[in-house]
Amino acid sequence: MALVLSTIRGYTDLSNSALLAASPAHAMHVAAISSNAVFGKVRTEIFQGFYVHGDTVPLPVSPIDKYVYSRSECMYFYNIAISTNKDSGWIQIGIGSLWFTNWFVDQNTGEVTSLQWYRNGGKGGSRTETNDGQIIVYTIAKRQRTTLLMATTPTYTAVSTAAIATDKPWTEALAQGLNSSAKFSVNNKEIIYCGEYIDSQQVSLSVLVSPDDGYHYSYAECKFLTFWRWTSASFAPALTQPPESEAFLGPWACSVSNVGVVTLYMERLDNDGHDIAVHDYGRVSVMAFCTRAGTPSSLALADSFAEISDDKFLPGNSLRASDVLQMKKNIDEAILTPEFFGPTEYADGQTIPLPTSPVDGYTYTRDEIHYVWSWTTCRPNTGDHVRVPIFYAGVDQNTGHVNMAAWRLTDHYVDDNNTFNRMTVVVVGRRANHPPAVVAGVPGNPPSDWPASDVLQPYGINYDMGGARKTPPTAGEILLIHTLPSTATGISKITFLTGLPGSHAGCRTPSSTGYEIQILLDGSIIGNIFFSGTFGSFAFPNDVIAAPGQTLSFVGGPADPTIVGIYWTMIGNRY
Repeated sequence: MALVLSTIRGYTDLSNSALLAASPAHAMHVAAISSNAVFGKVRTEIFQGFYVHGDTVPLPVSPIDKYVYSRSECMYFYNIAISTNKDSGWIQIGIGSLWFTNWFVDQNTGEVTSLQWYRNGGKGGSRTETNDGQIIVYTIAKRQRTTLLMATTPTYTAVSTAAIATDKPWTEALAQGLNSSAKFSVNNKEIIYCGEYIDSQQVSLSVLVSPDDGYHYSYAECKFLTFWRWTSASFAPALTQPPESEAFLGPWACSVSNVGVVTLYMERLDNDGHDIAVHDYGRVSVMAFCTRAGTPSSLALADSFAEISDDKFLPGNSLRASDVLQMKKNIDEAILTPEFFGPTEYADGQTIPLPTSPVDGYTYTRDEIHYVWSWTTCRPNTGDHVRVPIFYAGVDQNTGHVNMAAWRLTDHYVDDNNTFNRMTVVVVGRRANHPPAVVAGVPGNPPSDWPASDVLQPYGINYDMGGARKTPPTAGEILLIHTLPSTATGISKITFLTGLPGSHAGCRTPSSTGYEIQILLDGSIIGNIFFSGTFGSFAFPNDVIAAPGQTLSFVGGPADPTIVGIYWTMIGNRY
């Protein structure tokens, strides 16, 4: 059952010196220990959502006690989950393949940036800047992240339940043991944003320091996970576009070792389609999921957290053994909240298993875990033709199923091999968690009229009769003759696909009886345009490959008495 609290708790840096045997047992001290355990249980929460360029990640509100987090209490782990446009679920027709990218969530403001540049063809091809990309953002919310201060580093002290029973005293050892462990539960698990890194750089131990008490983490206490910042030159202090000779983004990969060493790999394709492994490309950010070595390696099952009313600790009330025992249970569960599992690498089609705590054997349910994941490898295939125009991935919150896809661009777009894609996942478990939001972007789904052989470089044949002509075409009138350009322009062929996807036709004044235009290639009919009302539709039964120098003619059929202002755009693929 998800935890719900009636009161927002804070932290008190209660010193063990206030809990000496010679001193009286103050109700406020017992209440502080209880409150610290609750604070440790709820201090770190994770929220997730999908965002696009220009969004600002909202400030989260805890479902546990309605605590409203401030911006300074939030960090952002972000990951490009889907490269396509949210509105269309795809990319604009004809913009080619990815050239370079820039993804970013400002750690201070939560503002989201997603910029993706495309190249259309090689030398002289168009360049298109877009705001494509859908980013999954994990808001890591930590109460009093920069303002909580501890005079000394807390430690865990084992307390036996045998010391807690009716008629047994509230001893110095019991009070100090519970106090130390309650304080330890507040920061024995921390998530630290480490900064941005390039290939071969190492996360320094100097950044793995708790802001609470100055505790220095060792590499052995940290689990590292990277997230991509940009795919351009890494050594530049700011984002720069790649040189013209490195025309397309190819497969890319990243990893970080258990001692924080970052490894980046990237392939690019030149204007002639040759695959090049480039150096000094890519920049990533790193997050460390830290667990202090003093965390106990074994505890009794800790799954009985319950709120204790402040009324229990009013002056004059007796301190009941059942309440002290519940405090210990709360402390133990707070020490194990959250737990970090992994990092583990997964491939498309695999299922992330439910984790079991190595400390007390607790098995998590799906609604108690967050799958914090990042791209390890985005590779559509090996060998040639590995330009990456489109990619997407995710983990099903309800099942743990992993889905990964990377399309490639040959002479058309194709998604034919996802066996090389990999993601790395850190599973974050929170007992009695409110179920994480099931978030989903718009997946990479081609529009229904998008063919399997997508437009690489669209070749458009345009015609517009204009609005000034007032007389309809005569029977058999040749409306347009278009000769395909020579090979000197760099075009080797033009393919017109069945149905002419992406093509449009219409007229300003509607046909009264229906009007037909025949499409001929060197005198042979290859298709038709039919007009009904102001709408024109193409009939194009087969793929047609046209060579440079061939001629397309558009010839009107029987005269229609009213149709004027005819226009069309016929789309082909140029190679």
